Amino acid sequence: MSNMTFNFFNQPLLLYQKIKQHYHENNSPPPNLLCKISRDSPLLRQPIDAKPIHISDFWLDRQRNVNIGREAFKYYDHQSFASKQNIDFHLSDGIATFDPRPLDEGLTNILSYILKVTQPNTPLKQAVSNADFVCFRGTLTALAVTPYSRDDTGFKFVITKFHGVFFIMQLDTDAILEERANESKRSKLLTYWGQKFETFIFAAKGETPDTKSPVSTWIETLGCFSMTLSPRTLERPLNVFYVAEIDGLDKSSMSLSCLFLTCIYFHFSWKIY
Repeated sequence: MSNMTFNFFNQPLLLYQKIKQHYHENNSPPPNLLCKISRDSPLLRQPIDAKPIHISDFWLDRQRNVNIGREAFKYYDHQSFASKQNIDFHLSDGIATFDPRPLDEGLTNILSYILKVTQPNTPLKQAVSNADFVCFRGTLTALAVTPYSRDDTGFKFVITKFHGVFFIMQLDTDAILEERANESKRSKLLTYWGQKFETFIFAAKGETPDTKSPVSTWIETLGCFSMTLSPRTLERPLNVFYVAEIDGLDKSSMSLSCLFLTCIYFHFSWKIY
């Protein structure tokens, strides 16, 4: 491990800017970045032990400042629906005032979190729970499903090594950019429905869901996790530090996925307007 300490890594945008600059100057990803793997590869048939360990939580305010803890987290409002057999969710209401956050923040928020919680002169490896890789959960998902994907929009990653740790940032492919530029009204509506749905089922602690205020995604709640991947084909396990958005918490403060709750509600008779 490098004897350089975390104190030298004093600019949260440094890594992100370095990655973007390299990419744009060369008009292509750095050399030796991409690899090719067959669906028939024995690597894909190896069992992998992967047990995520929850480290901590943080949230981003409208100015995208990092705040440690769960102050802004919302909770699943089970009582509001416990006795209902028919649920009417007006998911199209308020779409004209939808206020989405930017999509191109890269790794900035992860880096800002690391800086926020780490004491000066702490080795970077220690700051990220001895991880080999740092990324968002969505990046892990994209990597994991890639060998099985067909006719999708592809993927593009930039990976840079800093003080012994590989930082992985996902970039938009040309296909994704084209798809976004030509996004239909129907597709935008479906995206909004997902965000509006959360306002019906989650609420601030001790409160009831607020379905009247404009829907905004600027305030973001996230969890930090470490995970060890132990495929038999590797000489040693790989440690990953990743950050994932948390839709909400249940009454025991366990994280919940809005997608999971959507499946639950389809067991009811419900309407979408």
